[in-house]
Amino acid sequence: MAETTVALRDAELTKTIEEVLAEMERLTITGEEEYHAAGNWLKRNKETQKLVKDFYEPERKATHTAYTAVTQQIKSCMVPLEKAEGTVKRKMSEYITERMRKQREEQRRLEDEARKREEERRLQEAITTGDETLLDEPVEVPIVPMEKPEEVEGISYAALWTFEIVDANAIPRDFLMPDEKKIRQYVKAMKGAGKIPGIRIYEDKTARVRL
Repeated sequence: MAETTVALRDAELTKTIEEVLAEMERLTITGEEEYHAAGNWLKRNKETQKLVKDFYEPERKATHTAYTAVTQQIKSCMVPLEKAEGTVKRKMSEYITERMRKQREEQRRLEDEARKREEERRLQEAITTGDETLLDEPVEVPIVPMEKPEEVEGISYAALWTFEIVDANAIPRDFLMPDEKKIRQYVKAMKGAGKIPGIRIYEDKTARVRL
């Protein structure tokens, strides 16, 4: 019986909403009478909105309470797991970063040694042959490939390029954007007396409804 009553009320509410929306579709404002009719429609629309909120509020509160309880339970389980995940990811990233740093150092060391050996070989050859032009030729050093870490199944690394601002005054204009929050606060405070180069400050009207 209760479900039937709710269904009837729901149908009545739906009908009321459809009537309000249909009336809006017919609205045109070309004169004072129609302008006042639009104002009356705004008030009826606001009343209908209140009907909707009052109708669904008990259900909303009940579902919200249940949702909040479940969400809190999920959070209590997830927070320590996510924290632990972040810790392990950080440690793995630090290990890979340090390993790559050492490999780059070793790579440079091996390449420097190869360059020195080639320079010494050319020097000896120049002394032997008397051809000093050998010393002017560029030394080509083979690149030592870096060893890749053994992959862990299911784990991959994404290259994340980020940045930090070291001199805000040196940033090109193309990379700057207006502080709209600060501008809005200034305009609200100064109103028509406000002046900002490059910005037009104007008054706009917004209809408000009082029941």
